[in-house]
Amino acid sequence: MTGDTHLDQGLVGRRLPPLDYAVEAGQLRFFAQVVGETDPVCHDIGAARAAGYRSIVAPPTFPFSALRGATADMPVVAALGLDAAGVNRLLHGEQEFDIFGPICAGDRLSIEERITAITPRKGGALEIVSTATRITNQLGDEVARMRMQLVYRVPDPTP
Repeated sequence: MTGDTHLDQGLVGRRLPPLDYAVEAGQLRFFAQVVGETDPVCHDIGAARAAGYRSIVAPPTFPFSALRGATADMPVVAALGLDAAGVNRLLHGEQEFDIFGPICAGDRLSIEERITAITPRKGGALEIVSTATRITNQLGDEVARMRMQLVYRVPDPTP
């Protein structure tokens, strides 16, 4: 962060460290249950294989889960240099997905994320951090792209 409490505009365009993610069947079943996905291909390996998939299939919004743990562990949070107080000023604002192919249990995902913009709003009281993410599987197939916006509430510089 810069000394004036605003996010560093020099981070725009920065590529974050790539992530390697192993997709596990239990994670997919749990995620499907939590989001209310009832399609058998998301729960039952027999149904998934009968439908032509390698294994059970991730619901469409699962890629966001693959990229994130706790907010403090998000690669973009580390890149922004936010401490615990800064993380508490961050809110997930928007998410978009383009899905190009299935993500299945047993896949290994390569996740590449970059910061695309830091845009001031509300007279500088808020900053919108935009990211773009590309996800490929172990076969080299691009399976998803995501765009995300985080809303950062800039701390008042006066005590």
